[in-house]
Order: sequence, then C-alpha cells, then structure tokens
Amino acid sequence: WDGKDNDQEPIITHGKAMCTDILFRDVIYAIRDCAFVTSDYPIVMSFENHCSKYQQYKLAKYCEEILGDLLLSRSIEGSPLEPGVPLPSPNALKRKILIKNKRLKPEVEKRQLELFLKGQEQAILDENEEEKEDSDPTANINAPPGEVPEGDGLTNGKTDDGEGGLTAEEEAALQANYQYTGATTNIHPYLSAMVNYAQPVKFAGFDVAEAKDIYHNMSSFNESAALGYLKQSCIEFVNYNKRQMSRIYPKGGRVDSSNYMPQIFWNAGCQMVALNFQTPDLAMQLNQGKFEYNGNCGFLLKPDFMRRPDKTFDPFSESPVDGVIAATCSVQVISGQFLSDKKIGTYVEVDMYGLPTDTIRKEFRTRTVPNNGLNPVYNEEPFVFRKVVLPDLAVLRIGVYEETGKLIGQRILPLDGLQA
Repeated sequence: WDGKDNDQEPIITHGKAMCTDILFRDVIYAIRDCAFVTSDYPIVMSFENHCSKYQQYKLAKYCEEILGDLLLSRSIEGSPLEPGVPLPSPNALKRKILIKNKRLKPEVEKRQLELFLKGQEQAILDENEEEKEDSDPTANINAPPGEVPEGDGLTNGKTDDGEGGLTAEEEAALQANYQYTGATTNIHPYLSAMVNYAQPVKFAGFDVAEAKDIYHNMSSFNESAALGYLKQSCIEFVNYNKRQMSRIYPKGGRVDSSNYMPQIFWNAGCQMVALNFQTPDLAMQLNQGKFEYNGNCGFLLKPDFMRRPDKTFDPFSESPVDGVIAATCSVQVISGQFLSDKKIGTYVEVDMYGLPTDTIRKEFRTRTVPNNGLNPVYNEEPFVFRKVVLPDLAVLRIGVYEETGKLIGQRILPLDGLQA
C-alpha cells in the first residue's frame, strides 16, 4: 500500500484491517538476508499490489537495488516466456527470487518502458547541457523512442559512479510527472518488466488455460472457489496443475486467522497452498510435517502420475492408481517418555491424512493411562491401516493428549518416508 507519512514509503499491511504496518523496504532487506539460509531453492514474492504507479516504481527500485543478482528480472536461457514452453525446474532457479505481480500486455509494457526510460535519459542530457534554459522545448517532440536495452531492459541510463545522474528529487519529480498512455492496467512498466515465471492472470476456465498453453501464467483461488472447482472439475484441475501453477489462499471470513485443511489441494497438485502461519493448528502441523520430509527445502516433487500429461488422476477416486501399489501401515503404541512433569492422564491418537479414501481420523486411540505424565505404558495392539491407496500423498499423525483433550505434542510423518 502507499505510505501514509510524509516520506511516502511503501508499506505492507493487511488491507484496511487493524494490523501493524511495516515498511516494504525493511521486508526486502529481511528477505535478502534470510531467503537462502535454509535452502538454495527459489523464493517467489507475491505482491498484492495496491500502490500508485509512483510507489510501484519505488517497489521495483528497492527490489533491484537491495536484492541485486538474487532477483530474477528476466527469463533464463532455454526457458523463454512463450506458449508451450515448460517452466524451469527449481534446480535451474537456485538462489533466485522471483516477483509475482500483474504484468502489462507485452506491447504496452514495451512502449511504456521505452517512453519511461527515454524520459530519464532525456532528463540527464538536459541537465548536462549548458544551454538548457535556452533550448527549444519542442525540439524532441517527434524524436523516436529509444530502444529497450539488451537483457532485462531495466537500466535508467545512469553511470555506475553516479556522475551525470539524476538526484533523488529529480527522479521523483520525473516519475511524478510522467504520463502513461495506452496502459490497460494500473501497473508501472518498470515493475512489470521484472515479472517472468509467475505472471498472475484472472482465471477464465480450465479449457481456456489449456488452449492458451502458457505455462508461466498462474491464477489464485480462495479456498471456497478452489473447493468448488475441485468438486466440479477435479481431473481438469489436476491437469491444469501439471502445466502451470495455482495458488490457494484462506477466504476473507477467517478473521480469527484460522486455516483450511491443505491436504485436499495438495491431492490436486496445487503448488502454492497458502496458510496463516501464525496459527499452529492441525493445518499448519500438516504443512510443517510434509515439508520437513526433505530438509525444509521448500519444494516437494509431485508423484509421477501428477506430472505426466499422458496420465489421468482423480483425487476423489477410491480405486488404486494405475501403476501404484497400495500399502499397509501398522503402528503399535508402546509407551511414552517425559510427556509431562504433572500427574496427569494421557492417551495417544494415530490418524492418517491423504486422499479422501485414505484419510482416517479419530478411529485409533489408546486407552488413557491415569496419573502418569512421566512414563506412561500403553501396550496397545497394533493400529492397522489396511489399504492405503496412494502412499505418496499420505501422512501419519501421532498426537499425544491430556485426558481433558488438550494436545501435548504431535508428529507428522510422510508415509513414503517411513522405513519398514
């Protein structure tokens, strides 16, 4: 959002809700410093952009100047932004930060960017001319716009040492007075040109997306809309996610920052299933447990049949998936150690989450061991999940509770990561 103070610094906040503001610039610094501490795999910064064009230019400049070479501001070799060209793999984008923001139409972006850069270059030239005040104001009206520079086209003509460049005040004045013509959306071309493999578009239907075949286009769905598409066109949704990315986010009614269950959207191959991380509920437990499986690198490879275009997968089917052998899982709860320093009763629940046909909740529970939170012994008969249709998507949850139902601790374990 546009900043509220006199310095007009862009801020990040949660709409018009009663949330604390934070400077956009500070967040970009934090992302730069922390992005690749845990993993070298790429980061996608998703902009819900409510800024004016002047402030959007500041967003782009902060990203460019603070992130430097970490920012992926153009497509990489071998993966041009053309219909029918698959997205590059996460391996090809290691240590890169991508911007997800609406983008202008290519011809509009090119024209607007040329005009904007031409205006900056002309201002520098005018500044260096001794006869600036006496120059003919109509001399350059018919001059052709300069060509977009090689590469990402995001240079403003300044020299590296700053000599002959615009001051901050002059650059701000130029930007404020710049007139945009022909743009179909309120997007600054400088920011637009930084968007590549995560270009959000309004969802027009699975058939339209398939016909366009543009892998770098993606759409966002609130949980309710996404659930509706899953119920009506689950196979088409899976096929959509084989080609391009989808983002699911909590509906606006979750004012308490609660979460929806992400598993049903993972089952359809949705890549970005956004949750309220500040709420450590069951949904967040599933999310953390699932992505711990390969070292918290942030990415999990979908099963083969959810990636191959020649395969059909119905996430609501109860029959075995072609080429996948169903599994059996047996869990015996023997005892607990140091669950609590209080004399409380405890019990253990074992659940499974995955495809709807594989999801089993509240069925397997030990007896309650009273007055012993230190080393309770349960010695239960094994809990057997006799037929897990799709082990690749299933996770096991072991939860320990006080006799009142209060959670003491839990663990999520991907089924295909367990050793027999």
